[in-house]
Amino acid sequence: MPGQIFKEGGVGVISRSGHLTYEAVHQLSERNIGQSTCIGIGGDPVIGTNFIDALTLFNRDPETRAVVMVGKSAGRRRRKPQNTLKKT
Repeated sequence: MPGQIFKEGGVGVISRSGHLTYEAVHQLSERNIGQSTCIGIGGDPVIGTNFIDALTLFNRDPETRAVVMVGKSAGRRRRKPQNTLKKT
């Protein structure tokens, strides 16, 4: 992704779609909302990083104050991502 669309800040982005990752980051940056980390987990059937794994990492990151999730958590390994979020 083109580096110029990113802005340093405190919002994590997790997305199953490359295009929607780009759009979410662009929209956040246009509103002067920076990103701590952006993770594309893809929509492929091959298991890799999932929403729960990514949320766990963001929970441990003191720089991340909020998370934007794009896509749905689905499949055999479905767990509700909101159960992974820490309460603040």
